Amino acid sequence: MDKYERAISKGTLKFLVVFFALLIGPLNIFLLKKKNKQIWLFITVPVLSLFCCVIIFLLYAICERNRLEVGLHSFNLLDEKNNRVISVGAAAIVSGKNMKQISFSEDCAIIPWTSNYGSYHRGSGYKEREIKLDGKQNFTYGWLSAGVPFAYSFYSMKTTRARIEIRRNGNVVELMNGLGADIEEIVIISQSGTEEYFGVNIPAGTVGKLSVSPIKRQLKRTWQTPLYPENLTTLNSIRMYLASGEYAVKLKKDPFNNPELEEKPNSEIITCLAIGTMAEGADR
Repeated sequence: MDKYERAISKGTLKFLVVFFALLIGPLNIFLLKKKNKQIWLFITVPVLSLFCCVIIFLLYAICERNRLEVGLHSFNLLDEKNNRVISVGAAAIVSGKNMKQISFSEDCAIIPWTSNYGSYHRGSGYKEREIKLDGKQNFTYGWLSAGVPFAYSFYSMKTTRARIEIRRNGNVVELMNGLGADIEEIVIISQSGTEEYFGVNIPAGTVGKLSVSPIKRQLKRTWQTPLYPENLTTLNSIRMYLASGEYAVKLKKDPFNNPELEEKPNSEIITCLAIGTMAEGADR
């Protein structure tokens, strides 16, 4: 979470520190010695220090004001046969300024991580938080204050047309990515249960090549271990339990659970893992 704890990059801070050290030290002494005014060090040092402090403060204020970062971790069960996806996960949003509204779809249950669910501290007292319902869940005043992360858990069941399609052209096996987000990596068990396909870096709406390997193990149709959250970030933890016609995919963005914000985030940390069941005829 250290990405949420700084508005200025480490590289920028290192540059400013080195620049300040050179300016107040060697460069300052060299110029004063050249003019035979070394006694002015008592004036130039505090003045240059104040100047650098003002620059750092203004830079931090500008970067912090424009900061809007989102972190999201989700696990999704995608049923292509019934056009349905079930999702669970957690997310955090941090902004450099107060946001008027964060919107979620009405079929998504939101559980904020806050001890004072209905109110927030402002000034000398507490103000009521607001949620407006108009076909969506609009979290309005009091939910996202400047510099204070808004963290929450969520679960939902939605209708979706997201799906994949496997195409064969001779010895070449290709995947049509219709999941609505770029695929980072995907593992698929053929509907015949005899082959395993693997692919990486397939953009949304495009066709990518898959590698094919025969399956020599017995496919398991039941989970043998609990689904702990820390085990839901890699495909290797679940690929051994896929049945025929199923796949596990890691997406670069979450097409099912992203919140609607007033502005586009300038930084996103997304972990989206999904297990899907292919529709009939998707593997042909």
